Amino acid sequence: MAATGATAVLDREGLAALVAALVADDRTVVAPQSATVPSS
Repeated sequence: MAATGATAVLDREGLAALVAALVADDRTVVAPQSATVPSS
């Protein structure tokens, strides 16, 4: 991933798409974070 290419794509939809893709692919990383807050 080139920083130049990423910066060009990371407008708004690009950022949302990137985050959505990361969350969809690694939602296990987001689940424990959100689950840790109410559990505590």
